[in-house]
Amino acid sequence: MLVELSKPFTPPGADKAIDVLTLDLESLTGKHLMKASREADAKRGGVALSMNLDIHYHIEVTAIACGLDAEALERLPARDFTKVQVAVQGFLLGAD
Repeated sequence: MLVELSKPFTPPGADKAIDVLTLDLESLTGKHLMKASREADAKRGGVALSMNLDIHYHIEVTAIACGLDAEALERLPARDFTKVQVAVQGFLLGAD
């Protein structure tokens, strides 16, 4: 899945900016999702009531799918952050 960003974004430690975030969601496994859940729970300090609605979980899944740290993704502009988060949420829920 490709998510076009509203403006170029330079991830921390990267040499150049990106304007499209490439998410390899199709190759994720249950193991990846369980890892994302553990990471989100640790950052949140507890278990989410609903993973389907959990922004921390979606960003952890995004981090795994694109190869960036979740902390780097948190630096995206609000509109792009939300666009990415909702795209991953939709994928996980089976939206086309």
